[in-house]
Amino acid sequence: MNPTTPSRRQPKTVLVTTTIRVPHFLQGVLENAVAHQVEQVSVLVIGDLKTPPEVRQFCRALSHLFRIPVTYLDVADQEQAMAAYPELLSLVPKHTAARIVFGNFLAYRSGAEVVINMLDDDFVSEGDFFGVHRLVGSEREVDTIRAPGGWFNAYEAVVEDDRFAVIAKLFR
Repeated sequence: MNPTTPSRRQPKTVLVTTTIRVPHFLQGVLENAVAHQVEQVSVLVIGDLKTPPEVRQFCRALSHLFRIPVTYLDVADQEQAMAAYPELLSLVPKHTAARIVFGNFLAYRSGAEVVINMLDDDFVSEGDFFGVHRLVGSEREVDTIRAPGGWFNAYEAVVEDDRFAVIAKLFR
């Protein structure tokens, strides 16, 4: 069964992102949501000091076009939203993608059952992006791979013609 079949209750889902650019990638995310009849979804965009001011209008336009709430919080908005939590606010400096923590916290406080983090250099494929993420908390039977050392390095299977090492983004 498709996880986002309209007859099935869809959990309240918030996609949280942080950016210092106009988040054009969100158009693809919202097109995917509409194509897969996703309900109870919203987007929260966490800005920083370098985020251009036109992001607010861009988010409003997306919200209007797709009829999905897309909220932009600049630094002043974040400080206002987090005013009741000054200790948490003080833990995360400006000029860092770690400010996405505020978005996660605010999504949780708003009653989100599923929170998805996405960076502004990510994109969605043709599959049901939100449906796949809404599998969180469910049990599934899947095939697994075992390796002699206990951890399978998926990049060992990559064949590169020039013999360059292929290294995962997080393990530079």
